[in-house]
Amino acid sequence: MSNQFNRHIKRREIMILALSKQMKKNRLDHQYTVRDLSNKTGISFAYINQLENNKRGSVTLDTFFRLSEAFDMMPSQLLKNIEDDIRLLDENFFSNCSSNEKDQP
Repeated sequence: MSNQFNRHIKRREIMILALSKQMKKNRLDHQYTVRDLSNKTGISFAYINQLENNKRGSVTLDTFFRLSEAFDMMPSQLLKNIEDDIRLLDENFFSNCSSNEKDQP
C-alpha cells in the first residue's frame, strides 16, 4: 500500500474521530445524557452512541442539523469546531509520523 493511500485513510479516521469528540464534548457541555440528546433530536440512542464512540463514520445533513440545533449552535459553528479538531489531530498525527520516519534506518 502506498504511503499516500495510508495518509488518506488516516485523514478519514481523524475526521471521524473529530466528529466523535465534538459530539461528546457538546453533549456533556449541555449536561445531556445520551438519552436526553436522543429525545431532543429524534436520533436513536444507539446511533448517537455509535457516533460518540467512533463506530459510525458519517452523518446525514439532517442529522447534523438536528445535532447543531440541540447544541444551540449554527451548523457552520459545529462544523468549524470539528474542522479545528481535525486540524489539531492531523498535525499531531502527521508530525509523529514524520518523527517516526526519521527514526527508521
